Amino acid sequence: MILKGSSNQRSSGGYSLKTRGNDMYRHQKKTSQAEETETGKVKMSGKVCMVTGANSGLGYEISLTLANMGAIVVMICRNSNKGEEARKRMSAAAGNESIELIVADLSSQESIRELVGHFKSRHQKLHVLVNNAGHMIWNRQETVDGLEVTFAVNHLAPFLLTNLLLGPLQKAAETDGEGRVVNISSSAQRMGRINLDDLQSTKKYRIMGAYAASKLALVITSKEFAHRLQGAGITVNCVGPGNVRTAFNSKAGGLSGIINTFPLSRWLIQNILEKPVAEAALTPIYLATSPELKGCTGLFYGDYRQPETPSRQVNNRELTRQLWDISARLTGIPAS
Repeated sequence: MILKGSSNQRSSGGYSLKTRGNDMYRHQKKTSQAEETETGKVKMSGKVCMVTGANSGLGYEISLTLANMGAIVVMICRNSNKGEEARKRMSAAAGNESIELIVADLSSQESIRELVGHFKSRHQKLHVLVNNAGHMIWNRQETVDGLEVTFAVNHLAPFLLTNLLLGPLQKAAETDGEGRVVNISSSAQRMGRINLDDLQSTKKYRIMGAYAASKLALVITSKEFAHRLQGAGITVNCVGPGNVRTAFNSKAGGLSGIINTFPLSRWLIQNILEKPVAEAALTPIYLATSPELKGCTGLFYGDYRQPETPSRQVNNRELTRQLWDISARLTGIPAS
């Protein structure tokens, strides 16, 4: 564990929003200056923002934008060297020295608890938590905690981290009006199926099935967080940023990587279906910073700041209760 750098409601109820029409070319449209980010209008000076998976791809872009807005950015990265290089590059690009690095392995619950301890030793408040780090792997593997790694990183890690940081988020809400949690899910959650009898994929493991289920679980518990935190000044929303042009997607771990061996498919993905990472970061930044979303909670957002309807399983109260209780048991969080 390494710590570097300087220091310092409206609800969706049931998800019933209509989705926008699917347009495979819509991500290629030019965004206006006002749409690019809220950087020129919203100031985040003095606000503490934590982003997981922050050294590359979408996490780096979100962190950089927050740094440009004047925020104190706490980067959570697994690799010390890559994290420190990204921190220095970000600080220079944004002209912001208030960028910190905490090195943590989100597949390890002990490491997650250590990072929270380090954070709390330096900060009393957390204004924004972006759970961005994700994982996808061809063959089933288990973490040091004996958990299937995709489910552990994509669902249990955000679940545990958010629970452990509710105190600082509450403090930010009490003193500065609001704390926000933004969970990076995926449109793949619509293909997901939650099998409570085999959440660890011990009976059958398929890369896309495990990934989609983990991202669906994240959406389900995000909505439950929003429900439980009503009136606390903490909002929790999810976003599916689309197929993003990142290293995660270009390798075997991402959806693009699955068909990357086919030249025509690779060209279609890279030139038509994939979007630049800077564009993919627009909606997460909007959810993290926009004043017009104050009090909005329990929503799933798709591309271009549009609320969308996720999987029908998200509205299954019994499934939600059981998934929450199992997640609490697996992470050592008191059930309630």
